[in-house]
Amino acid sequence: MFEVYGRVLNSRDGMTLFWLVVGAAGCYVVMELVDVARGRVLHRAADRFTAKLTPRVFNACFSANLRGHPGGSTQAVNDVRTLSEFMQSPAVTGVLDLPASLLCLLLLSLMSPWLGLLALGGALLQVVFSVLQERRTTAPFTESTTANIQAQNRAAGIFRNAQVVESMGMGKAMYQRWMASNRRFLLNLSEASDHAGGLIAATKVTQGLLGSLVIGLGCLLTLHNGLWGGAG
Repeated sequence: MFEVYGRVLNSRDGMTLFWLVVGAAGCYVVMELVDVARGRVLHRAADRFTAKLTPRVFNACFSANLRGHPGGSTQAVNDVRTLSEFMQSPAVTGVLDLPASLLCLLLLSLMSPWLGLLALGGALLQVVFSVLQERRTTAPFTESTTANIQAQNRAAGIFRNAQVVESMGMGKAMYQRWMASNRRFLLNLSEASDHAGGLIAATKVTQGLLGSLVIGLGCLLTLHNGLWGGAG
């Protein structure tokens, strides 16, 4: 933006504007290609991780059941899938983006310490939002998962023993128990979603506002000769 306002508007050179647009578009294309390549690498790494570890975990669980040892449930296999999904999650890509973020923060600080402090403050504010989101959604999501598992187990037990439940006249009572677990699952899921939605919205507002604040502060510093405006 400094180059456009400083060089193009002052010189009224259309060719300079053209090459600036080409350079900016090229940067965006390279960024997207890097994201695509990184996503594919992470996806393949997760697939290899699952392919190598799942058979070993499955055989270990099977052997544990044969010998009557604890730990032979399907939870271990589900944990492998959870780890595989985590390897492709935004959390991992966020860690990979950290060096580039630090580089941008350094460049802004070299342009002006005030710009660096503003960017650092915005980054810290987003970290605070992330921590709050984690703290306010972990408990409801955990309760929701537990209630969902209970509801599924109760439904499976009712369907598996449908004739016994019907003959003993327990259909209504079993249905009410299942509904209680299912209702608890939905309430906790709704609570977690409400907390997450509000904090995600605050994070997006902070991200959008930070870009405008950096530009505004840069213009203010330029007006007071604290930053080069691109002219000359």
